Amino acid sequence: PVFEKMLQSSMTEGSTRVIQVDDFAADVVEGFLELLFTGTRTSTESWGDMLRMADKYQVDGVIKICLASMLSTLSVETVVPYFGALNKLSHLEDVKSAKEEVWSKVESNKELLRKFIDAV
Repeated sequence: PVFEKMLQSSMTEGSTRVIQVDDFAADVVEGFLELLFTGTRTSTESWGDMLRMADKYQVDGVIKICLASMLSTLSVETVVPYFGALNKLSHLEDVKSAKEEVWSKVESNKELLRKFIDAV
């Protein structure tokens, strides 16, 4: 909905038909667009950042893909950044559920729990 409104408005995006995204890294924008158009992502990096971008631009389908991917790729390397992204978006019901599921996995895995405790 956000992209459509931007392109249909009298704002710069509406007249130029270009949406410039400056608040996310290029690889995050590329991954977001790949998810948006194909429903898949070739790289498993940046799920938390893509989740934040999907929330900002209100793309529910991409939010769901990001959450599912975060749950399936949870590891010692990803637990802290994933929790950071989930905490920022805890106003979303799907995110609340995913956060509970991630926490359950962290509680049952000593290595994940150690990494999480070391980070806080």
